[in-house]
Amino acid sequence: MELPLEIRLMIYKLLLEETSTALTLLTQGSSEQEVVRRGCLKKQQPRRTGRQILLKTVYKANDETITHLQPVILRVSKSIYDEAISILYRQTLEFEHPITLQKFLFAIGPENRLLLQHIVLRGWQDDEFLVWQQALASAFDRLMTAQNLRSITMDRHIYSSSDRPKILWDKWKLVPVNHFNVRAEYWAQFIDAAKGKGTAKSLLTFTERNFGSEDDIAQGAQDYLDRKKLFMDNMKLG
Repeated sequence: MELPLEIRLMIYKLLLEETSTALTLLTQGSSEQEVVRRGCLKKQQPRRTGRQILLKTVYKANDETITHLQPVILRVSKSIYDEAISILYRQTLEFEHPITLQKFLFAIGPENRLLLQHIVLRGWQDDEFLVWQQALASAFDRLMTAQNLRSITMDRHIYSSSDRPKILWDKWKLVPVNHFNVRAEYWAQFIDAAKGKGTAKSLLTFTERNFGSEDDIAQGAQDYLDRKKLFMDNMKLG
């Protein structure tokens, strides 16, 4: 701790910030044994079907395409931990799907949730199973304690330029979205009460590709515009 604070902060950034790619978090394992790991999702062309799929890759110690973070520095002393921990959590964190986000928020606890600034959640639309809905609801309940967030971006996985979302085709397919809306509204009410009216609405955004394929968006397709309007009309964030 004899180095000037400015130098110490530079060292912490070198050890704790991902600089070469997004800091993406995935789940590894099955059922109740799932754990959160760093990794990436890459498009892969299957040999037989001719359709693209997303291949989940968990990073290994010898990977050269990532910044090798050294969170062990946080265990050296309480003073170093207190100075450096915010650097780890303030960077943009991308999550594979709601279960990953739920497990991460539970693991870091309410104190470290206060350090979170930017979250990107992918795959939140991809599955209509109850467990995904429950995970999304649970995650937003825990985000009530992340009161220093600057952005929550809801995104989805894209398999090809013509890939379309699996929901939002008609009103009857809004069931999982309506389930999300209820939890998002509770979250928004809590955040607005704590930080001021309109705060939640400014934090929570949805990428255009939630509502259509990249081709649809580029062409301004009417189906894409209708899906977006239908969804936004159902969102009530105050």
